[in-house]
Amino acid sequence: MIELLIDKLLLILFIFSILNIIRNIWFVLETYKRKSKFQITQKSLILLGISISYFFTILFSGFLK
Repeated sequence: MIELLIDKLLLILFIFSILNIIRNIWFVLETYKRKSKFQITQKSLILLGISISYFFTILFSGFLK
């Protein structure tokens, strides 16, 4: 029972990390199209780094063994 709950929470976290990565890619493309400089706050940069590392961890270790 508790394992099912943890698995669902990890799945939600994985989906949120994918959405965060897509959001930042979208912002980079928008600023590139407007020919302006992409600026990111330190908090967003840390969250993006955690999202990318979690994405690759799940990708390489397997999803919900």
